[in-house]
Amino acid sequence: MFDHSNHNQNKYPIAPATQHYPNFFWNENVKEVSWKCPSTKLSSEEGLNLRNQVHTITSTYIDVKKITKASVTNMLNTLYALDQTSQKNTATYLGPGHIIPWIFKNRIEGNLQAQRIIDFFSAKQSLRSPFEYYRDYKSFNKFLDCFSVTFNIPTQKITDNELLKKDLILQVMQSDSLGDDPDVNKLTKLANLYHPGLEIVFPKKRTYAPHDWQLNHPLIDLHLGTFKGYKTTTLQFRKRAFYWFLTWLCETFAVFSSFSINEVPLWLITDEHLTNFRFHLEGKIENGIMEPAYAVGILDYVKSLFRSLFQLGRLLTDVSSDIPGITYERYHYRDIPTDLQIDELFKIIQIYSPDPLKYTLAFEMMLYLGIRRTEVSNTLWENINLHTGVITVTGKGDRSHSLPIPTKVYQSLESLATDSTSGHIFSSTPEKFARSLYEYVKIFSLMAGWNIPSGLHLLRHTMLTRLSYRKDCPPQVLRKLGRHKNAATAGLYIHRSQEELRRSANKINLLT
Repeated sequence: MFDHSNHNQNKYPIAPATQHYPNFFWNENVKEVSWKCPSTKLSSEEGLNLRNQVHTITSTYIDVKKITKASVTNMLNTLYALDQTSQKNTATYLGPGHIIPWIFKNRIEGNLQAQRIIDFFSAKQSLRSPFEYYRDYKSFNKFLDCFSVTFNIPTQKITDNELLKKDLILQVMQSDSLGDDPDVNKLTKLANLYHPGLEIVFPKKRTYAPHDWQLNHPLIDLHLGTFKGYKTTTLQFRKRAFYWFLTWLCETFAVFSSFSINEVPLWLITDEHLTNFRFHLEGKIENGIMEPAYAVGILDYVKSLFRSLFQLGRLLTDVSSDIPGITYERYHYRDIPTDLQIDELFKIIQIYSPDPLKYTLAFEMMLYLGIRRTEVSNTLWENINLHTGVITVTGKGDRSHSLPIPTKVYQSLESLATDSTSGHIFSSTPEKFARSLYEYVKIFSLMAGWNIPSGLHLLRHTMLTRLSYRKDCPPQVLRKLGRHKNAATAGLYIHRSQEELRRSANKINLLT
């Protein structure tokens, strides 16, 4: 149980600065992570793991076994150069009730010329939650941006006159320019401002699986029973993949057509069937029906089913052993927020969040420790030991990880802690708090002036990218702090801008 009172100093002794953090932290084979991550959207797994690219910028060998808890904490403390004075709550607290007026004044009233849209948002100021209001704004603004590009009219100069032309509205809304999944309901509202009752045929949304599937195959239930401790949602993803596979199997091959998906004899399935299923998934990717990552997950889960049943002695052979996985480009470059943008984000949190202390701490945990939103919302006071400066995080697969507590996170925890604190740090309903983090990061990044795609997972990318800049942070440390099983996954979180690559290339040219 969490306890930070003075009389428990002997119970929770502070670890000496020279103590390795902890002794088992580095007991593993070295797995390199490339610091030279390309900043294009095209890269390769090999490019992220080339041995000769690891820390070539340093001439000093770093013995990872000599890295102490204090040095790791210092790495985390100095990730960002923030204005310490601005972090103090010097601004007047307004609360979330002032978010909608801010969006209307700063993003709608002064930036748009279309009076009907301005009137629409003006009338909604007292009726909508901040996030719903924000979603309406983003959806309308996305349409106006597409309208601007299509007809070469600056967004700020689009007026009611242009939007009253029915053919122009239809041309944009029925095109692919709005993306894969346009918000049909909100766009219909926009169209009705100018053309009440207008019928619009929107591009068909992508669907990946039916919502009414049922699967109770005895061997699949046996396989899923081996995943003890896994979350229900994780097992549901696997079950849905099996549903996809068995449904396809019964519809494709005559030998299985007479069986229901709960009665398919899995021992009749051969490597040829799995190969054809792989081709089927690749076809869906090529036709734009399925995202590569989704298809890869389906095939991997199906292969794991047959491998598991073979190991359990329920199948004579592992028909999946020679089936290659689906390869695709996993690395996507992300713009990382600057120190100034991060500083502005914390200012906004102090002024507009429902609880500045708690939301500041939550965002600090994500930016300084790379903790995911569900991990943050589920954190208990019992997971915190302020005497040793260690936080225990329960991550994917219910695996526990011990991490050092950076100074700013430590100070925020002290501000919230009392002698009687126990249970969840942020809310007794962690799912609700996690959802609020998702909503507020969108709103707060808009208010902070971020001009980059934002989201909570970007904060984790930011933390790991910033760590990768440090010459005193070996790949093993970064991978351990990121809680990644392998180096390839860690490499996906490291981003270098094109300007940084050009500067590095120029240095090489000067040396040659």
